[in-house]
Amino acid sequence: MKKTLKRNKVFVLVIAVILVLSSVWYVLYHGQDVTNSVESSGRFSSTAANVRFAYPQNMPLEITESKDMVQITHAIPFTKGLCANESGQPQFDKERKDGLFDELGFQIKIANSNMNEIYPDFETLIKPDEYGDAYLKSVNIGDRDGYYAVKAVEFCGTIEYYFPLRDRTLIISKDSEAAVVRNMGRLNEIPNSLSNEEVEQLFDTIVRTAQHLK
Repeated sequence: MKKTLKRNKVFVLVIAVILVLSSVWYVLYHGQDVTNSVESSGRFSSTAANVRFAYPQNMPLEITESKDMVQITHAIPFTKGLCANESGQPQFDKERKDGLFDELGFQIKIANSNMNEIYPDFETLIKPDEYGDAYLKSVNIGDRDGYYAVKAVEFCGTIEYYFPLRDRTLIISKDSEAAVVRNMGRLNEIPNSLSNEEVEQLFDTIVRTAQHLK
């Protein structure tokens, strides 16, 4: 049990480093101009999920929709995974049967609930120095303030972002395994993989433009 808790703390620290580096990149990359990426973006609307957003036009994305969410994926020929096996050990050389790896794993939805309904007394859960999926961290992207929680064990799971939209909440999930693999630099030389800058631009554009379909 102690070893598992220790591994989980290390994993959350890795995720925290990724998020800090992403914030630094955001400041350096965007500088004073935060409108160009939106002006040159494509637009996507889903009546099934009741959401619309912009995204960088030049990215080879696969966007699908279901009853209540939109998924954005980008498959690349990468077969080495990180997710833990049944014994709890990371499988750095796990072979994927289809030979493909989704380097994004984005899921977008707008919940018909506010933050207090999703996380009762959520403001008491905002603790930067606490680890675990029961706690929230603050995040700011453009003019939107939000929160995120790491819901993963041994690299497998998601990073959940919550951005209040009046009486609703924009929820964007990132695949945590994809985020860690990218941060390790293991995708740098994979054909057709997206750069770190492109992935951050995609996420940033979605967050700043996502709206509920009225």
